[in-house]
Amino acid sequence: MRILFVSDSHGDRSGIQLAAERLMLTAPLDAALHLGDGAADFVSLTAWFQRQNPNIILQGVRGNCDFSGDVPEEAELLLGGVRIFMTHGHRFYVKSSLDWLDEEARNRDCAIALFGHTHQRTMEIKRTLLLNPGSIMDGHFGLLEIDNGRPRVQLMDLGG
Repeated sequence: MRILFVSDSHGDRSGIQLAAERLMLTAPLDAALHLGDGAADFVSLTAWFQRQNPNIILQGVRGNCDFSGDVPEEAELLLGGVRIFMTHGHRFYVKSSLDWLDEEARNRDCAIALFGHTHQRTMEIKRTLLLNPGSIMDGHFGLLEIDNGRPRVQLMDLGG
């Protein structure tokens, strides 16, 4: 399973599309996830993603700069046999510490927590695998591949 994850697009939907196109050069995407602050950017690309793969899983969460009630604040997904917790991160004070987020993900029995908010790429293992792709507005995104329940992560840049 190949999963694009992005965050903090802040009106730059073209970055989301460029990241997806780059990943799709090698293989189709099974899922695309947006971690808030630009949820409307992601929603506006729904039809485009579905033209690329009608079976793609699309999920976004709302960030502290998103005001649409149509997008949830948090989400849990089972992808490739791995439980994933999605949040923007501001409600878990991720700019101060990742401990609260780690605790929440663990309490939800999730192996991975995806978050944004800081605009800083992060890959840290505590009790869960904590991943922040950085801001797609700055060209940062992530690829999560899950094979037989084993995750492999690449934090990537549009520039190289």
